[in-house]
Amino acid sequence: MPSFSGAASIYIDRPPEAVFSVLADPDNFPKINKLPGGGGTQGITRVDGAKSGPMSGGDLFIEHWWTAETDTNFDYPWICQESTPNQRLKIAEQGKMGDGHFYQAITYDFTPSGSGTVYSRGIRFDFPEGLLEQAPKNEADSYLQYVGLQYGMAMALKKYVEGLS
Repeated sequence: MPSFSGAASIYIDRPPEAVFSVLADPDNFPKINKLPGGGGTQGITRVDGAKSGPMSGGDLFIEHWWTAETDTNFDYPWICQESTPNQRLKIAEQGKMGDGHFYQAITYDFTPSGSGTVYSRGIRFDFPEGLLEQAPKNEADSYLQYVGLQYGMAMALKKYVEGLS
């Protein structure tokens, strides 16, 4: 099964509680998930009674995403697989591409460092054999490009969180 992944770690000059509280609330995604060059989260829909505020294990939400490079819209039905306050979040989904499905997971770690946080994010995709070759090129290209944008995504969160009073 083909897979690929990407990761980034940066220092954010805010304590883990401040960084976690922003990222753990999907309603903040349109403010923080902005790609260099355009695109990112356009909106969030909470599903199955998931409440506003920080995610907890089992919460479902749909992230409405647009990728500028390929002018492609995606809807990601995420489930929160892990929420350990101020330490770790993990969201995952079974995505659809072309006529097939794949798995993707994003893990976010928050490690205290002095008065701030070492924030790490990693993404992993697992694809069935042949799916990348059979899928529409703009969709496959979007996922391949996204893996390389993890540092830019981390920096967008840093800018937002450090800009809060």
